[in-house]
Amino acid sequence: KKDDDLLGKIINKSDKKDSTPIKYTRNQSTAEFIEEVGESAREIGQKNDLYASVMIAQAILESGSGNSGLSRSPNYNLFGIKGSFEGEYVQMPTLEDNGKGGMYTISAKFRKYPSYKESLQDYATLMTGGTSGRSTFYQGAWKSNTDSYKDATKYLTGRYATDTRYNDKLNGLIETYNLTQYDQKKAVEQKMKKSKKTEAFIKEISGDAKEIAAKNDMYASVLIADAIIQSTSGNNILAEKNNIFLTKGSYKEKSVEVDTVKQTKKGPKLEKVTYKEYPSYKESIEDHVAEVKKDKDVYEEMTTSKKDTYKKVTAYMTAQKKEDRHYHKKLNSLIATYDLKDFDKKVEQKKPVKVVKAKKDTKKKTENIDMLNKIGQTMTDKLSESLEKPVKYQVTKN
Repeated sequence: KKDDDLLGKIINKSDKKDSTPIKYTRNQSTAEFIEEVGESAREIGQKNDLYASVMIAQAILESGSGNSGLSRSPNYNLFGIKGSFEGEYVQMPTLEDNGKGGMYTISAKFRKYPSYKESLQDYATLMTGGTSGRSTFYQGAWKSNTDSYKDATKYLTGRYATDTRYNDKLNGLIETYNLTQYDQKKAVEQKMKKSKKTEAFIKEISGDAKEIAAKNDMYASVLIADAIIQSTSGNNILAEKNNIFLTKGSYKEKSVEVDTVKQTKKGPKLEKVTYKEYPSYKESIEDHVAEVKKDKDVYEEMTTSKKDTYKKVTAYMTAQKKEDRHYHKKLNSLIATYDLKDFDKKVEQKKPVKVVKAKKDTKKKTENIDMLNKIGQTMTDKLSESLEKPVKYQVTKN
């Protein structure tokens, strides 16, 4: 793995074995990953006496910001925990330490989760329940036993991971990406004062937005909120040309030039930009969706099939924007204020498929078979016990 590819480049890495803090530059992939898992980590951290900031930072390190083969769909295993989850697992190669500094590769079973949330919850179960026979193994990382997240990361160093600078790396990620914000209780969903102009605009476009969103597996609430912001509730100059998403170019050979402020290294600059002109709002929405669908990866992240709540979509949209790190909050606030989620089709929650195990034959045929069964069970117990521990090294394909 390359830190600058997956986590953000280390800008003051030191070869000295000291306590020099590690700092990272912000990385788009990591910022996007944080937006996606942040709220689930906050909720789980609050319920389990854990630092969500540490949980997220560990997930970043262990999964390469969700880019490792084990952490990507359909596995969603962020922490390399072995074994099975509700009967589901995936077989993957992994490096093991022989205790003398030598490494060897084995194939092992790793837990397979329905989504990131289950992976985060399973991590919390490990942190609060410990390993087999040692329920308080990670108690030094609990909020109630520490003064700050730094106490928790220090305790985990040499215990969760053998890396002597594990805490410095976690601390660097927490500070670079301001992860302590997720250690606080979730604020009440912010709402704004309703505007009659915005209500009228919503009434005008909601029917078309709902229909188009349903046909394209998208959230109507997000389309409407985005249109409100981009078009100033249908009141800016482009909205007069029915362009409510600031879409550039020409549509059926029709366009309009508008003076637009562009940010440059020397400061803001006014220049003319060509935008599409539409016959109606409906065609503006349809064309906007068509533009989104040109990039299959981006489109997939905007669908209800991939994201089970609109908030995950708005978080993804913010991660794509460098100029406005609070865009998702603006969208979420509009959706909450004007109850825009009422225009969304109901998203069916994916339930993990439970594996029905065949009943064991309880008949005892001979004493020799009984003895073999006991030996086999002992070996299985020991293997199962070893698989419950989180893996320290993981082979991934980047």
